[in-house]
Amino acid sequence: MPRLELFPFCYRESFTGKLVKARYRAGRHEIAARYAEWETIGPPEIRDVDPGARYFMEGPAARGADAHIRAGATDQSASGKAAGN
Repeated sequence: MPRLELFPFCYRESFTGKLVKARYRAGRHEIAARYAEWETIGPPEIRDVDPGARYFMEGPAARGADAHIRAGATDQSASGKAAGN
């Protein structure tokens, strides 16, 4: 099972030149690609990634099989009101 290591880090802000603690954790390669000057400030958060697992998905597929029915009912009521006017 692949491992994901996410590090807390600081980066140097280009405008003020100060070190700023990032609000998120990221992999070293992602940090290096985004910031010219940075340093890790703690141990990594280690996550085991299961390639076959289903993770959160935003959108109609995540809402369930009847999402299209609920959405269709809302659309029909809105169109019915418009047709009646």
